[in-house]
Amino acid sequence: MSGIFLLNGDSTFIEQQLVLLNDPLRELATSDSPDPKKIKDQLLAPIDHLTDYVGPRWDQLQKIGASDKRYSCADFQDIAEMRKALDAGSIEAFNKTRVSRPYAAMAYAAATAALHHYEPAVIAMDNWIIKAKDRIKESAAKPPANTVSAANTVADRWYLLRARLTQGLFFNEWIRQRGLSASSWLRLYHIENLKAIADEMQSFVAISELSKKNNDFKLTTGPIGASESGDDGLCSIPDLPKAVAAKSKNSGTPAKATAQDAAPEQEVDKLTKAAATERLRTIYTTYLSAKSDYVDQALKHPIMKRRSAGIIGSEAKGLMSLSLRCITNNLQIARAEDIERYVRNEINLIDQTLSLKSKDSIMDRIRDNRQMLALAFQLIEPAVSTATEGKNKGRILDRIATDRVLEVYETLLATQDQLESFSERDVLN
Repeated sequence: MSGIFLLNGDSTFIEQQLVLLNDPLRELATSDSPDPKKIKDQLLAPIDHLTDYVGPRWDQLQKIGASDKRYSCADFQDIAEMRKALDAGSIEAFNKTRVSRPYAAMAYAAATAALHHYEPAVIAMDNWIIKAKDRIKESAAKPPANTVSAANTVADRWYLLRARLTQGLFFNEWIRQRGLSASSWLRLYHIENLKAIADEMQSFVAISELSKKNNDFKLTTGPIGASESGDDGLCSIPDLPKAVAAKSKNSGTPAKATAQDAAPEQEVDKLTKAAATERLRTIYTTYLSAKSDYVDQALKHPIMKRRSAGIIGSEAKGLMSLSLRCITNNLQIARAEDIERYVRNEINLIDQTLSLKSKDSIMDRIRDNRQMLALAFQLIEPAVSTATEGKNKGRILDRIATDRVLEVYETLLATQDQLESFSERDVLN
């Protein structure tokens, strides 16, 4: 679907296919007794329509897929195999896991959110989240009978986290679409969900240890400015637990499991150290993103940013202390984004204590934050230049598409204006 949109922006066709998906996915997610055969027939329709659409445009779509595999239509080369895989048995098996795992709810919510119907999307996810929290609370009330039971509890926590992350994506998109008209209550739910995500992720030993081992960030200037942000060096990885299958590969009998096992109901492949490290870094990147988004959304909440300025400030400072050398991509952009949120938090804190501080101390603080913003601009300058050049030369869809580095750049400009306006209006006068 994304490849089709990049090809010609055909939103009408895409929406038609999403509407066809909506009914069967809703049955899977919400019906007490869905009919697998009926759902299979309903799911085959969009596959056939998509195949008919892709066929005459195959060469054009392959050019898009060659530059980015996410938009490749290569999977449609063997439609017979795809149709064969979609049988009533696989649908029934998927349906049986909908209580313990969030994927049925996620599929339905994703389809409705893609149609910009966010209410059913967030309600479906919230219903699943509430039930998952109740299951975890019941498990916590009684000690696990054995290590497999303990691993089951960890799995429940992981699937709850997976659902919260998906819910966060939908709320973020909903708030972005509504812009200034987004209500404070809508934003508050998003803030609470982001806080729960960050807290839950930090409760996992691997994430907690990774944070502790890489909690040494210091932003300093030198002869070459901010080209070295303080995030340089090797990521310090904690000892990783071994992946243990919940069932023996040969006998099908339970094997030993530990509390670190996140999927006890299915066999877990043993990972190489490199693969396990890469997965941990990807999860850690998500953890830092949730903490950063929490600060951002809290500072945008008109009431919370005043009543909870100290709490938000503590979160912003804690985030800035974490090195980004462990994240998987876009290190400079992520650091610039964190600096922008840190400075915006500083503006909020200064505003709350303006009458208690001397003008000299306030101006010193403003000067420090000006320097922070200057360093952030310098960090992303090469990426901004590349993105701007691409926007000036690209196709219309490339030029109007959202680009993260340009969004960060524009946000930095807005925060810089806010800092200057703040100093001129509230301090110098």
